[in-house]
Amino acid sequence: MQGSIVAKIARFHATADGSAASRALGGYATMIANWRRNLQETRPFVGGALSADDFDRIRDYAAQFADRHQALFLQREADGRIRDGHGDLRADAICFDPLEPDGICIFDCLEFDARLRCADTGLDIAFLAMDLEQRGAREAADIVLSLYTAALADATLPLVSSFYRCYRATIRGKIAAIRATESGLAPAGREGAGAEARRHFDLALQYTRANRAPALLLVLGPSGSGKSLIAGALAHRVGAALLSTDVIRKELAGLPPARRAAVPPGTGLYDRDTTARVYARITGHAQSLLAAGHAVVLDGTFLTRALRAPLLALASHTGVPLTVIECQAPEAVIRARQQERAAQPWTASDATCAVYLEQRRQYEPPDEVPDSSRRILDTTRSLAANLDGL
Repeated sequence: MQGSIVAKIARFHATADGSAASRALGGYATMIANWRRNLQETRPFVGGALSADDFDRIRDYAAQFADRHQALFLQREADGRIRDGHGDLRADAICFDPLEPDGICIFDCLEFDARLRCADTGLDIAFLAMDLEQRGAREAADIVLSLYTAALADATLPLVSSFYRCYRATIRGKIAAIRATESGLAPAGREGAGAEARRHFDLALQYTRANRAPALLLVLGPSGSGKSLIAGALAHRVGAALLSTDVIRKELAGLPPARRAAVPPGTGLYDRDTTARVYARITGHAQSLLAAGHAVVLDGTFLTRALRAPLLALASHTGVPLTVIECQAPEAVIRARQQERAAQPWTASDATCAVYLEQRRQYEPPDEVPDSSRRILDTTRSLAANLDGL
C-alpha cells in the first residue's frame, strides 16, 4: 500500500508547477524565513513542553545545517525540486476512496498560503515520514522515503531529509503546545495536547543528529534481492546521498528512470560497454560527493570484483570507511519479486527472471572485502530489523 501512495505523490510532484514564480516563493530564502518564524513562535513554550537546552539544540542545528549546506539547497532549486506542492502532507490527508481511479485520495493542501505550499518536494514527503514516525510506524516511514527517492531519482534528498523532518516535527510540536493553552479545552484534552507537543519536540531532537561523515556504503546483490529498498532507507537513516546504477543507466540512455527498457541480458542498455560507463559514472559521482563532505550509499548489483574494484580503490585513496552490505533472499522470493516488478512505477530496474539467472551465473561474492567491513542481510526479515542491525 505504501508503494501506491508514494506513486501518487511522486506523480503529483513531478507534474506540479515548478516555474520561476514557485521557485521564488519556495526557495532557500523562504525556507530560512519559515524556519526562523517557526522558532520564534516556539520560544514561548520553552520551559514547558520544551526545555531551554533542547530549544537551543534545535535552533543551532537548523541554523548551522542551513548555512553549511546552502550550496546543496541551491542546487536542488536549480534541479527543479521546488514545486507548488501540498504543504500539509500528514497521514490525516490521505484516505482510501473507491471512487478514485487508484483508490487513493490526497486532500487538504494549504491553499491559503503559497509560501508554505511552494517548497522543496522533499519537504512534503518529509512531513508524511515524520508523521508516520511519531505515530510509531517507523518502518512505514522508511519504506515511504526509500520508494519516493527511487520514484523521483532524487539522489540528494537523503542529505536533507532529517533537516526537513526536524522542521516539520517542530511545527507540529508548536501547534500542539498552542492547543494545550486554549482556555476552553478540557483538562484531558490539554494533557493530551501537551503530550503530543512533547512527542513531536522529542522527535525533532532525534533529527538533529549529524549526517554521516564521508563514507562509502555499497548495497549489492542480484536483482530482486531487496537491495534498493534497503539502500534508500539506509541513506535516509544516516543522511547519505543515494546513487543507483539503474538510475544512472537510464540517464546515460536519455530515458526517464521508470521507463522500461527490457532487453535480453547483456544487450542494449546492459551490454558490456554501457555497463562500464555506468560504473565509471557512479564512481565519479561518489568521488565528487565524498569531496563535498557527504557520505554515499551506492545501490547496484556490483556482481564482480572488477566492478567493485574502483570503488574499493576510491575508499582506500580517500581514507573514508567502506561498508559492503550484501542482500540475500531465497530464489523463490527473488522470482516472485521479479514478477511483481512490472506493476511498480517507482523502480528504475528492468530486471526479469532471465536477468536474475544470468546475474546468478556471473556473481562473485565480495570476499575481497574484510569481514569487519562486510554485512550480510536476509531481506525476508523486516526492513526495520535489518536497518537497526547495521
